Amino acid sequence: MAVCDFNVDKRISKNASPSVSKYERQVFNLYAETCFLMFRKEHSAEHILMRSVQLVKGQVLVRKVELEEGGGSVFFECDDINLDDLLQAELTANKVIAEERPVRIHVFDSLDEARSHFPNLRAYEERVSGKVRVVEIDGFDWSACTGDHVENTRECEFVIVTRASKTGKINRLDFAVGDVAKNLALGFGRRCLALERLLGCPQHALEKAALNMKNELLDLRRRLSAMTEFIARSVSPKLTGKGVKLFNCNFYEADGSAIRRVASDLVKKNIAVVLFTNLSSGFEVVLAASDKTGLNAFSLLKEAMDNFAGKGGGNSSLAVGWFSKDFAHQLEDFFLNRIEAMVG
Repeated sequence: MAVCDFNVDKRISKNASPSVSKYERQVFNLYAETCFLMFRKEHSAEHILMRSVQLVKGQVLVRKVELEEGGGSVFFECDDINLDDLLQAELTANKVIAEERPVRIHVFDSLDEARSHFPNLRAYEERVSGKVRVVEIDGFDWSACTGDHVENTRECEFVIVTRASKTGKINRLDFAVGDVAKNLALGFGRRCLALERLLGCPQHALEKAALNMKNELLDLRRRLSAMTEFIARSVSPKLTGKGVKLFNCNFYEADGSAIRRVASDLVKKNIAVVLFTNLSSGFEVVLAASDKTGLNAFSLLKEAMDNFAGKGGGNSSLAVGWFSKDFAHQLEDFFLNRIEAMVG
């Protein structure tokens, strides 16, 4: 993958140690230039796509571009961008590609001179100094760029966005170009048809159907959590000979987070030990203990993990472990016997 928004000579000079020879610098520069030449189609498609995004969203500040064969990623700042915005940008970009616009290279002595010729110039000004190389896509985009490009937009063939995300103020668009983009687009279409059959609804209703399913799932999870918590809080404790309350309950396909939440709460409000288990695809053990019981929850859990090939973690007051459900009965006996020996 080539990162295409840096001045190679400056970067190698800035970061190189004194031991880096002139020859090594030349090799690095040659490698970077080769990367630029390899991705002409991808680089030009990125220019077309980002100008198209700018036409939809207004100000767009590209911070980094990464290119690879068949596509790449763009990192940029702009207002929130939604899927309809991206569709409009894709439509515009592919229209420009189909129009077979020539791509020209201009060189100016300064950024100011370049802007005097192309007022709509896109440039990452903090990284531009000295002579400025401008890539012009006829009548559509003008961008300060040191990379190599196609001679005509038709060479890009086709471009699509394959992923969109945002971290902080930086947006990221992954895109594909040419045959890679065409094959991905066909794959997207095939998945839409598969979902149409699977969900039993027409394609235009897929998004709504998926949203309804997501909301139903969240509602079921809320109900499961509430029911699990209600049952856990309804467990009657057994009083041991040392006056310690033992809360013990075996759950089946319950909400693990609710179980852990209640266990933690019970040992804070009582001098108690809590042993909750949850049988699902595996066997979850939640062990909690008040400080005054003298029982270290994690130490006891670790003993079980060593004996029954489990995994987990926690601290002296609350520990959680996961085991094979094949050991469910053995584990329950193990914990109850150890607890009885310590606080019974």
